[in-house]
Amino acid sequence: MSIRALSTDLQKLAETEINEVSSRVEKDILHIRSWLKYQPHLNVRPGDQWILHFLRGCKFSLEKTKQKIECYYTFRTLIPEFFQNRDPLQSEIQDVLKYGCFWLPLPKPESLDVPRVLYLSTEFLSCIEVSVSNIMKVNFMILDMLMNEDDHFIIAGNQFFNDFNGITINQITQVTPTFIKKCSVSFRDAYPLRSKQVHFINIPNVIETILKPFFGGKHLQRMKIHSSLCLEDLHKVLPKFILPKEFGGEAGTVQELKDKWRKKIESNREWFLNDEKYRSDESKRIGKPKKISDVFGIEGSFRKLEFD
Repeated sequence: MSIRALSTDLQKLAETEINEVSSRVEKDILHIRSWLKYQPHLNVRPGDQWILHFLRGCKFSLEKTKQKIECYYTFRTLIPEFFQNRDPLQSEIQDVLKYGCFWLPLPKPESLDVPRVLYLSTEFLSCIEVSVSNIMKVNFMILDMLMNEDDHFIIAGNQFFNDFNGITINQITQVTPTFIKKCSVSFRDAYPLRSKQVHFINIPNVIETILKPFFGGKHLQRMKIHSSLCLEDLHKVLPKFILPKEFGGEAGTVQELKDKWRKKIESNREWFLNDEKYRSDESKRIGKPKKISDVFGIEGSFRKLEFD
């Protein structure tokens, strides 16, 4: 069985936080593999490590893991605007990478008490016309890279900071209830993430209004709305080691971090091209094939946002 060894501290955290039992990991992975044999519609990325990510993100609940894997690969078929045609060298993706309009992973914290932080800034969107669907496509590419490489990200959890300063009216009109539902359901139901908090900064009122209904229960409690980014408050919860210089930190500049992750995504081009084949084939599903309306309601049933 080929899985990455954890540091002693991260292994202890996995045992206390997500119910990981080293002696049972192999058995749990084999259980999921056995279940997959009876899911002819799912073409799942091979490798024990990949399955282990889902087990960890679901705190080793076998049933939740099955549901998460089912959604992860089904959504790759049902939502092509997010999960297909992910060649990093495509012009549409290059525009997003060039201007850094994606969830930018800040450096990995030294302490396991601090979740991995991802920061999205839309300040350059006023300079270009980028579709919000392509921004989300790159965001999910970032999540896939972190899932594939960073055990801290899965086990210790994560925080998201989304700063909407710079978003244009044209882009706001693309943020329909259908779009938000696809984003929120994909994020919540498909990805094995342990998100501690999701922060929204400078968020337009119209987006905030349609956003909240899609966050319920513990997810709504974890959502934080800020009128601006206060560095003093930020320094209380995040170490300066992981913060860019623009935020009073020591991690280099935001542009340096953006360039680093742009190169990382581009250098993994073959991984993304190969990943295209891993998804559901609804013609092989036992029972009724799933359609987009089965998961997200009737496509196009929402009117676009209107402005006076």
